[in-house]
Amino acid sequence: MLIGITIGALLNPALGKWSLLATAAYVVFNLIIAVGLRDTLARLLARKRIRELVFLFLVMSAALPQLLMTRRGMMSPQLRLLIGPRFLGRMALDGGGPI
Repeated sequence: MLIGITIGALLNPALGKWSLLATAAYVVFNLIIAVGLRDTLARLLARKRIRELVFLFLVMSAALPQLLMTRRGMMSPQLRLLIGPRFLGRMALDGGGPI
């Protein structure tokens, strides 16, 4: 995607050559943030208690959408309409009963 942005910026006559400088600054900033975040997470995950809490949070956040979609009263009707019965599966079609 970044290659496409760079090529588009080069071929667009309305943009000056300064757009390449902006793209280069974005790449450098993105790399600095990524390395800093990786090192911070590596330091935090080196501690046993924090590592356990992070993985508990990861498992809970992976299970939460499924829980919200299968429990009838826990999800707002607007969100149900947005997601639609196609993604909610058969439980949404037959009134929330067992499959």
